[in-house]
Amino acid sequence: MPSDLQNTFRSLKLWWQIRLGNSPYPSEKGVKLPPLWFDLLSIAGVFLGVLILSGILLSFNYEPSARSLTKNDVPLAMARALKTVVVNSDTLCTANELLLLPMRTADSVQFPLAELQNIQIMRDEQGQILTTSAATASVEYGIMQQIPFGAVIRGVHILSVHCFIGCLAIGFVLLFFKRGYRAPLELVWLQTLGIIAVSLFSAFLGHILPWNILGYVSAQIVLSAISNLPFGETFGAVLRGGATLQPATLPRIFIMHILVSPIAIIVLFRSVFRLSKKLGDARSHSTVLYFSKGTLTFIVLSILTITIVPFGKYSERLPADLSKAISGVATLRPSWYFLPEFQILRIFTTDLAAVFLFIWCVFWVLLPFVGKNSNRKRVAMWVSGAMLLIIAAGFGFTGLFR
Repeated sequence: MPSDLQNTFRSLKLWWQIRLGNSPYPSEKGVKLPPLWFDLLSIAGVFLGVLILSGILLSFNYEPSARSLTKNDVPLAMARALKTVVVNSDTLCTANELLLLPMRTADSVQFPLAELQNIQIMRDEQGQILTTSAATASVEYGIMQQIPFGAVIRGVHILSVHCFIGCLAIGFVLLFFKRGYRAPLELVWLQTLGIIAVSLFSAFLGHILPWNILGYVSAQIVLSAISNLPFGETFGAVLRGGATLQPATLPRIFIMHILVSPIAIIVLFRSVFRLSKKLGDARSHSTVLYFSKGTLTFIVLSILTITIVPFGKYSERLPADLSKAISGVATLRPSWYFLPEFQILRIFTTDLAAVFLFIWCVFWVLLPFVGKNSNRKRVAMWVSGAMLLIIAAGFGFTGLFR
């Protein structure tokens, strides 16, 4: 007669075999995956391909370094032309063009004195000129102005992030309302959460790479909040390369953004596609269809990008200087997918907001396993999840229109 330990082991083995799709689910009440969810995940996969391709092209011209640029041992400052400047029949700059100007002193740059009022020099809140880092210059000056089609490729990359996370967010909400977290779909649910978590983390890393005000301040806020969680200080120190943001931070962020995060997302995508086909969707999708979707997506994004570049307010794209306080911090606003978290961090204290967000994440992880044997508890968990989604949407709209 088998022992209790052997029975437990057999039960766990059977549980895994069912969740992996290798054994049939014994109950006819098993939940099926919504076909629309699979389509959204497929479209997200197309956007992921565009992200990887455009990211590779951008990485060829990006320098992950916070060192200050110099010319003939003179620090360079970044400026923006407010209008076209012509001196002695020579066009020095055109309207909205970025310039890298050698600094004459701490409060002036080398530029025709009569034309200084026609350029906007990047300064901190004390009025001191900001030196330009290699990372900022490689993005704002190199990719956006000097590299052929660099601005379009960066625009495709940014818009692909919005579309990719948008597909994941809609798919997550659809999977929740269709109760796609119940047996035997627990692993599909957890891997979907994993894809969303890694994607948001990768997007956060991408915000830091230009080493501008938005990325620098976002990194300060988020890593400060993370330090209030278990092992948060260790994680933050590993990510920063020390106790504070420093030049060593950028290479770490770059490697995690272009290598670690994409590999993790691809592995999770492959696994969730395999499971979903076994457990809820046996439809075949041809390579030609995927190629057609990808080509159409790339063309549409390129057209949209040409009409949108440059992106956002330039006050949010100033170079960050680690040695000085940056002005305009209170007016910064992140991308839409970070708005709920951003509002929570603004409204509550950092430690309380970090704990709230941690509990919010733990709820979704435990959702498939709490109350599965009690109809009343199962309904209570579903209602709680719906309320959390409504609250998150409320925070997001509040941050959007504040």
